[in-house]
Amino acid sequence: MGIKPYVASFQIASPVQGTNRQTVTVPKNFLVAEIIANVPSTATLDILDAGNSMFGSRPLGGGVFATSNRRIRLYEPYECKNTALELICECPEAPTSPIAVVLIGMWQE
Repeated sequence: MGIKPYVASFQIASPVQGTNRQTVTVPKNFLVAEIIANVPSTATLDILDAGNSMFGSRPLGGGVFATSNRRIRLYEPYECKNTALELICECPEAPTSPIAVVLIGMWQE
């Protein structure tokens, strides 16, 4: 029994203006260390774990991911309380490309 890497991904192939939602299953006690996202810079991104945001009281602005590698590393890994995570991406305009989010982390067997 050891710590194993794990990657979870969300994809919304045909996003719309307004609220876009997608759910993904992760292992119990999954620790999220990094997030890679392709979201519009005008959108907001939130990931809910047991109904609570991983990011606190405010979702992330899409501009956070407007870098060459579209990646952020969390200061401290976030331990998921639930095995289902819900992505919510609020788009003020209709996106012209799919929304994709990858969570990189680890879990213990």
